[in-house]
Amino acid sequence: MTGHEYIRIRRVAIGKSQRNIASRIRRIDGDGSISPQMMNCIEHGRRSYKPYIADLADALMVDDWVLYFFLGEFPPSYIGAFDGDLEKVSNAFEAFRSTLRGNNA
Repeated sequence: MTGHEYIRIRRVAIGKSQRNIASRIRRIDGDGSISPQMMNCIEHGRRSYKPYIADLADALMVDDWVLYFFLGEFPPSYIGAFDGDLEKVSNAFEAFRSTLRGNNA
């Protein structure tokens, strides 16, 4: 599944229209919200959702890290909180891999 597909699936799951979600996402220039057509382009992978992650996560009622996950990136707030402890990072990734595999022991 791509991030674009996830956005559409999540929007439908929470019962919102593209128009409703679009109205909650600020344009890059800060002048109003994006159009429903732009939302459609995002959901179909014709436009990047990266510039809109914060608003999109809020509108879809998910943490921003979920959308960053699909981009293969870390949220900037996580990188900024890194204190240099590589063992912590390694343990976190192992817990993440284990959870994805379903080994929640």
